[in-house]
Amino acid sequence: MAAWVSENSVEIQHGPPCYLLAGDVHVWCCDTDEAFVQEQEWRSVLSADECQRAWRFHFARDRERFAASRFLLRRLLSEYTSIPARDLKFNYAKHGKPSLEHFGGIEQVCFNVSHSDAIAVFAFARCQELGIDVERIRPETPIEDLAQRFFSPAEQQTLFELPEEAQRSAFFQCWARKEAFLKARGDGLSFPLDQFDVSLAPGEEARILTIRGSDSSPCCWSMRSLDIIAGYAAALVVQGKIHSLLTRRWSPMPGSRNWGR
Repeated sequence: MAAWVSENSVEIQHGPPCYLLAGDVHVWCCDTDEAFVQEQEWRSVLSADECQRAWRFHFARDRERFAASRFLLRRLLSEYTSIPARDLKFNYAKHGKPSLEHFGGIEQVCFNVSHSDAIAVFAFARCQELGIDVERIRPETPIEDLAQRFFSPAEQQTLFELPEEAQRSAFFQCWARKEAFLKARGDGLSFPLDQFDVSLAPGEEARILTIRGSDSSPCCWSMRSLDIIAGYAAALVVQGKIHSLLTRRWSPMPGSRNWGR
């Protein structure tokens, strides 16, 4: 049996809190190296296309991480929709954003997924577009070069005015917030990263400050910074208001290396 462990409580629940009201957002975090799934199990749940994508990975570790994250996505969506995990079908928008194929009589569950190394994060809402991003804070990343290339002038100024020891974390927070916004819009990189500004200073509320070259207004979007796991930056963007945000971390039961049913 898998355990669903609250970040804000020591209580362990044997089953996810999968009832979404309008304005609710649920975020799940998973270490896919812990969430080991046997090949015969993920093959029985994933689509043929997902299985093919898994086998394109050269290294077994990468294949196992991908398969575990897709398996968990399907299991969670099954809980939210009451549709068997293997029967879920996905549509893909012009820039690749996935959505559930409509099922008659079922109110739309929107979702988004992000990965960085072994960490996978999943966000769910009802009838609200959303985007989530997680980034490992890497010491070798050339943050100055990347900021000058992709950040807006205002973001660059804010970043480089910070104390040097705070710049790396702020850079990755900014990057995660910008990626989450693009994913929520479904634009991919067709909407340039420097055409909008996000907050990034330590302690400043996570929000979209300005959007240029678009009819969309910052007030149409809600942004949250997610303190998921040490060494990672993560952000969530939702179209409209967030009335309730619940974060959960998946963890296997002690001594277990499987998912259970």
